[in-house]
Amino acid sequence: MNWYDVYSSGFQSLWALIAIPLAFLTYVCVVGSKTERSRQDHFITSFCLIWTVETLLDPILGGPVAKALGLSEGLSGSAILFLFVYLGDLRVFVLLFGLVQEHALKKAAAFALIIPALTGVLYGAATLWDPQLSSQWMWLIYELGFLGMAIWLVRRWVPQHCGEEQAGLRDMLSSCGAYVATYYALWASSDILILLGFDEGWGLRLLPNQLYYALWIPFVYVRYWSTRDR
Repeated sequence: MNWYDVYSSGFQSLWALIAIPLAFLTYVCVVGSKTERSRQDHFITSFCLIWTVETLLDPILGGPVAKALGLSEGLSGSAILFLFVYLGDLRVFVLLFGLVQEHALKKAAAFALIIPALTGVLYGAATLWDPQLSSQWMWLIYELGFLGMAIWLVRRWVPQHCGEEQAGLRDMLSSCGAYVATYYALWASSDILILLGFDEGWGLRLLPNQLYYALWIPFVYVRYWSTRDR
């Protein structure tokens, strides 16, 4: 069995992605609200609950449910895929903008469209030049674009919006942005290997998948409470 077969297996594409989120969702439901004292406390608990549910729905609805309903191919399959890619990135902006500013959902929704739009333009232009261009190039463009966005958020946006009096929040948001940059850098690295013909690229993709699906929301939760009183 090669790495592509492992990556495509039902265990990796579903069960390995939802085990930790299920356990974490149970934990937050039992413990989460007991320590809330501020708007930000309430926000982080609500954020973790809502986006853990979204994380669970992604591989479930986009995988076995879509296949069972015959929606995994064609336009419907692309629409489901885009929806969950968009939501997965939207959660990053909801976290950053929501902790710093109130009523920031519209701004977050707009920012989350920047990289998909840029990717569509660049990949569309590339396919005009080479109609047989692999769709793996689309993912690589997207991943490099969001990697750049994450670096900008950490180096520019967070310092501009969190002053010295918010050192704990600044460190928390910077580390969350760096975490996002890490899984996008790993995804881009794996796709470069795949495009070069290395099956090991599919094996490398297992790591950012876990960082994205299983571990990011728990990381946000732990980092928030560990820096909350600084």
